[in-house]
Amino acid sequence: MSEFRLDRILNEDEILQLQGLLIPKLKEEYPNFEIWLDKAQNEIKEGIRIGIGIWKEKLIATSIIKLTASNTAELKSFLLTLISVIEAMEIFFIKKQKCSAEKPELPGLLRIHM
Repeated sequence: MSEFRLDRILNEDEILQLQGLLIPKLKEEYPNFEIWLDKAQNEIKEGIRIGIGIWKEKLIATSIIKLTASNTAELKSFLLTLISVIEAMEIFFIKKQKCSAEKPELPGLLRIHM
């Protein structure tokens, strides 16, 4: 099994990988999806939204979270590509054992460290 990486999406290359993962899967399902994604990508760069990704050689899963004015975290997008259920369970259980939570820079959120 190749190694999985669960991490926050921060740099320009990681933000651009969202297009390759999300557009083919969701553009037909949601009107104006590409416009929304462009806005979401800019807001990830600005720190308004938080992107989290799972990589296995390339980006295979992502979630995009937006913080509201009341410090509520809203899940705006969540996508897993076709990876086996066993691999998905391995990601969860292995990372759960290795992760610890600490106080984040942003109120109301936990940061996961591996």
